Amino acid sequence: MEFLSDVSVIQWIFLGLGAVLVFPLLWENVKDKIPSWDDVKPKPKPKPTPDPVVDVTNPPNLTQIVRQWERLMESCEERKLWDACKKLDEVFPLLIAAREDEVEIDDE
Repeated sequence: MEFLSDVSVIQWIFLGLGAVLVFPLLWENVKDKIPSWDDVKPKPKPKPTPDPVVDVTNPPNLTQIVRQWERLMESCEERKLWDACKKLDEVFPLLIAAREDEVEIDDE
């Protein structure tokens, strides 16, 4: 401890200035390793999304239903979900004939 008592005021000032100059360089490396308050505090749970409201006063008409079925069928075919395509054909068997008619018209 004698060493600290032998240091003059000027030397203490230079040591302080050196620490001020070196601290920002060391801080860049150290601050990533220290956990921040954002890491410690619990993250809020997302609010549950409400169920979509079905408009019973304006139900979809037949053409809208068919178009939605066609979009779903096209999406399943693009993603090669053949089991889903078969199930859609089972659920809507009358639309299979309509699709086959379209294919024949397109081929001509």
